[in-house]
Amino acid sequence: MQALPITIRKEVIEAIATLLKPGGTLLIVTRLRDTEDTIDGPPWPVSEAELSQFSEYGYQEINRIPYIDTNNPSVKQALIEYQRN
Repeated sequence: MQALPITIRKEVIEAIATLLKPGGTLLIVTRLRDTEDTIDGPPWPVSEAELSQFSEYGYQEINRIPYIDTNNPSVKQALIEYQRN
């Protein structure tokens, strides 16, 4: 998602969300940003508000593992696991 412009994120999230059957697992590895941050990109980091849209499609966050890229330690990143209800 982070390679795609903010203007199409809602549609992209919907398209991704409809791919899995109930019980399916979705893994997202992404850069993160605070919703109010100014966006420079690409890549365009994903906001918490955008990630929360998955819950509208029956996804529950199961696990979140933050990590640091040693080449760019100032950028927040995470591996996030969702399961579709």
